[in-house]
Amino acid sequence: MIVPSNSPKFNLRIPQEVKEALEKKAAHEGRSMNSEIMKRLMDSLKVEGIDFAHSQNSEAPTA
Repeated sequence: MIVPSNSPKFNLRIPQEVKEALEKKAAHEGRSMNSEIMKRLMDSLKVEGIDFAHSQNSEAPTA
């Protein structure tokens, strides 16, 4: 998922083991950490019935 550079930023503290697990999964899936975290957040919101207009699997830049 490509997120425009002018999107809001949010600092997040997470346990080291969670960070390492995310890094490992992101590398395995060929995604950046940001893309991995975004995918997981969006997937969890989708399960709760919250969906977004753009595709969460889109890898194409959006101008």
